[in-house]
Amino acid sequence: MSFKVTEELDVLEALSLLVKPDGIFVKNEVYFEKFKEMFPYTAQVMVMGSRTVDFMNPTLTEHGTPNLVVRDLETIEDHFDLYHDYAYNATSFHLCDSLGDKKNDVTQMRSPGIMMTVEAEDVTGDLSGGGLKLNLSNALEKEGLHVITSDVIESDSKVITYITLKEGYVIARAILESKYVGFDIHFWSATDKHEAAKDALVAAVGGNGLALSTYRLIAGGMFGIGTWKEDEKLRGPQFEEICRVVKETAPTVTNNEGDASQGDLDIVMREGLRILDGQSLKVAMLVGNDDRSKVAAEKH
Repeated sequence: MSFKVTEELDVLEALSLLVKPDGIFVKNEVYFEKFKEMFPYTAQVMVMGSRTVDFMNPTLTEHGTPNLVVRDLETIEDHFDLYHDYAYNATSFHLCDSLGDKKNDVTQMRSPGIMMTVEAEDVTGDLSGGGLKLNLSNALEKEGLHVITSDVIESDSKVITYITLKEGYVIARAILESKYVGFDIHFWSATDKHEAAKDALVAAVGGNGLALSTYRLIAGGMFGIGTWKEDEKLRGPQFEEICRVVKETAPTVTNNEGDASQGDLDIVMREGLRILDGQSLKVAMLVGNDDRSKVAAEKH
């Protein structure tokens, strides 16, 4: 799962961007070390990672559903009996840190396009050749897109309309007797207007969301577009917004600068001695010359 999907992200890192701040990313394989780099809180039952859910201090809920692995809440004595690895890593935001130092490209190195395929059924609009071409062209222009040319091909039962845009092109295939229109909306610029263009085109043929299906494909693009820098920022993961949310929900880390507190030293010493086996043990201590060290030595 280490395949790169962008210059900065592999598959798991890209998927982690889809997790909402209080969500949990679960994987059913051994990816503990990888998850530990991506999330502050990591546990391995299945591998789970989260930005805000601390698995060692959970709020447990009985959902009342049949379970295959986890028993009913009232029958569980040890809530952590399935855990065998746990990590808290407050420095797990390396991705956002590195992206903050990334410089904007000054030369266009790539130009992918995005095609949205839309199928609208039970449409009620005008599907005649001239009417379809005019209505679709007007709908696109109202959304701020720039129509260059348009054409239509008609047969007894089908109409195909071609609309060339400054930002890409649209092909609409209408089957009159089935009240069906299929769209290929291929943009190599202004891809942020995909959704608006889809809604406008569907409305122009009298379609509705109840009889609609869509999906997107990475397709060919076009070099030399004057707006390529703006398009590059809008295409793909919006790191600025994602990293803002990540940093706002990051756990607070308290760093003690300078000397450790005496209370911390006492705890370390006491807990360290508890794990030693045997009797009449001899412990070597390095004691400084200041008053605090003398007091500590006398206490122990």
